[in-house]
Amino acid sequence: IEETTAYDLATQVSRNTWYYSTKDEKDFFSHPLSLRNYFPQEIDQLMDFHGLEIVGKYGDYDRSAFSSKSSYQIIRASKRPDI
Repeated sequence: IEETTAYDLATQVSRNTWYYSTKDEKDFFSHPLSLRNYFPQEIDQLMDFHGLEIVGKYGDYDRSAFSSKSSYQIIRASKRPDI
């Protein structure tokens, strides 16, 4: 498996292509994948704007605390009671 990535700063989208091949390269195919990046403050505001309350924010799937060193931004949310 090999990957190429191009990041568009204006749209915050990573455009990736994954290339798969067997050892003898007889079977080769590629798969494009575009991912939108959300920065921490941006996702907090989007959640609030759409009537969601952040119940938990984690830095990994083990529910460790989110920090500037976290690899992930995992959010648990629920509908705000005032909505």
